[in-house]
Amino acid sequence: MNDKNNAMQTPIEDQREAALKHYNKAAKAIQYWSNFVENAIKNYIPEERASSDASMGLLEEKKMRGHGNATAGVDISENNYDCEDEAYAKWYWCPKCVDDNITKDSNYCPNCGIKLNWVGQGT
Repeated sequence: MNDKNNAMQTPIEDQREAALKHYNKAAKAIQYWSNFVENAIKNYIPEERASSDASMGLLEEKKMRGHGNATAGVDISENNYDCEDEAYAKWYWCPKCVDDNITKDSNYCPNCGIKLNWVGQGT
């Protein structure tokens, strides 16, 4: 008899069932977004702290790459320059990051910060 009643629902019962399904979906969505916002607030980092953390991270990364460390570095040959400009300045490639903005008077790569050890003719 119970199956018969389910098969013969009135339009009001159908509307009630549809409204209940809609309510349950809405309640789940509200719970999901509440958790999302709660976690976002809990994990929020102020902009000032985030920028200082990022700059400290870059500083540590440069230190790890050898910037400021006299024993670390890469050898760069004076003979292997990339090009000469109109003022006859020679431009070299960094052996580590392949940056080409290095001149003979550079002791560190301006891109990756590694110490450059000049080898070859004249040193």
